[in-house]
Amino acid sequence: MDELLYRIALSMLPIKPQEQRMLLEAAGSATEVFHLSKRIEELIPDSNDKARAVMASMEGQLTGAAREIAFAERKNIRILTIDDDAYPYRLKQAEDAPTVLYYSGNADLNAKHIVSIVGTRSCTDYGKDLCRQFIADLKEAVPDLVVLSGLAYGIDVTAHLACLENGIPTVGVLAHGLDIIYPQVHRTYANDMVRNGGLLSEYRSGTDMNKSLFVARNRIVAACADATVVVESKEKGGSLHTARMALDYNRDVYAFPGRVTDKVSRGCLDLIFDNVARCVCDAKQFLECQGWDSLKKPDEHVVQTELFTELDETQLYIVGKMRSLDECNIAQLAAVTAIPVKQLNVHLAQMELAGVIEFSPGGKYRLAMSYRR
Repeated sequence: MDELLYRIALSMLPIKPQEQRMLLEAAGSATEVFHLSKRIEELIPDSNDKARAVMASMEGQLTGAAREIAFAERKNIRILTIDDDAYPYRLKQAEDAPTVLYYSGNADLNAKHIVSIVGTRSCTDYGKDLCRQFIADLKEAVPDLVVLSGLAYGIDVTAHLACLENGIPTVGVLAHGLDIIYPQVHRTYANDMVRNGGLLSEYRSGTDMNKSLFVARNRIVAACADATVVVESKEKGGSLHTARMALDYNRDVYAFPGRVTDKVSRGCLDLIFDNVARCVCDAKQFLECQGWDSLKKPDEHVVQTELFTELDETQLYIVGKMRSLDECNIAQLAAVTAIPVKQLNVHLAQMELAGVIEFSPGGKYRLAMSYRR
């Protein structure tokens, strides 16, 4: 419990998530960070007065951290630290991943197939119908699907409701603590989502809402999924920000086109024009692009080493992991193999030269056809 207390206290400091991770890696635990918080130069020799003052304030966060643990216990909220197995492995690959998440729900945040669906708050009836049909069609093709969005007005809540109607687990990523629901009119939907999906946030209870938190929230929507789909968007808006962040995280991005004269289509058209998103018109096209159009339960295979005499032991291990995946990007592969991305890049380059794997323009890797059996 002490380690969790110190993890939360560390997350409450006014420093970036990547700086929190750096401290955790340097000290080995949040407990040790706390013990050195007033002697931070032992961890960061070149720390300045401001950094030392911030770290010295960690002790003052313990009361709030203890209060948050008590709140989570009362409300059946799971506190996930970045080292937990239940922490979203896709998100963990992002440099700016939160070190602590608060989660209420039952959806698997590490499900094999996760899609984020986002769009404008001022969507049209056409956009709503498009979103509902897209989700209904995905239900038939991807039985283990989880859908993420932001519980906002418009496309977000349309996606959540369509998932609830189709029995698809859906998770709302919030820009505030789990003690409130915003907008308030979505509270009933949020309760239903906790029963078939969940609510996820990096923010503790009592957090004041402001615009910057909604912007930061978008990175979680983007990084937690295999792909982000933008249904409708104006020329500017949060969904465009989410899409561009997804691309930065090496995730797939898709956008539904619309008439060039429609304001709510301009953002999607810009994403397609800028090569940020692939143009997609229905679930069939999306599934084909993702390689999910013929999903089957993967068979367990034993790696036949005589077929891979040109590979070393690490690369044989990578092959074994890839045989349980249809396709994967480097973040997914790093998560399932526990091999650092930089090291993984070297192995993948060698394997591609050997003709063992193939690299697609969508940033995905897969075993070459002759090596899949």
